[in-house]
Amino acid sequence: MRKIIFIFLGLLSLSANAVQTKSETVVGSRVINSTLGEFHFVLHNLEHRPYSYDTNRAEIQITSIEGRPIQTIPVEVSFPRPGFDFIDLNDDGYIDLLFYSSDIPNGSIPLPEIYLYIPKLNRFVKSTTLSGNGEITKSNQHGCVNIILERNIDGYTEEEWCFTLETGRWKKVKENVNQIGE
Repeated sequence: MRKIIFIFLGLLSLSANAVQTKSETVVGSRVINSTLGEFHFVLHNLEHRPYSYDTNRAEIQITSIEGRPIQTIPVEVSFPRPGFDFIDLNDDGYIDLLFYSSDIPNGSIPLPEIYLYIPKLNRFVKSTTLSGNGEITKSNQHGCVNIILERNIDGYTEEEWCFTLETGRWKKVKENVNQIGE
């Protein structure tokens, strides 16, 4: 009887994994701006295999909450647990998309791809300045972010970048190398 139970549980776990890899999606929703309302974000795995450190082709499908298509962003995922975060990074009043699709090989810092919502274009645009550089957090300064570029047992490197709304560009304003004392 025990053998039958273990075999049943083994088959059940295999079938659960098969279902998960077949329809593997990551979903998020967020109000982008009070006038735009809520957007729905779905990551579709185009290769129909589990996400891992091997690269998978995928796409982020963005729709209005009513289901009207807004935008599709092709992406590559080389991270077993991709995900979304939503923050107004440049303080323009529109929520921006952080997409976690990879990490540094030692796994210590997630490397998000940054997509800023550009109201004049009515879409998200990838920030090549910020994407894939390190862990990003909001700065205490208006329109600025902190990026931790490297982190190891000796310390870490941090940069502060600020966004200028007039030019639509990021500018590095500060860099610190923080060494851990002996």
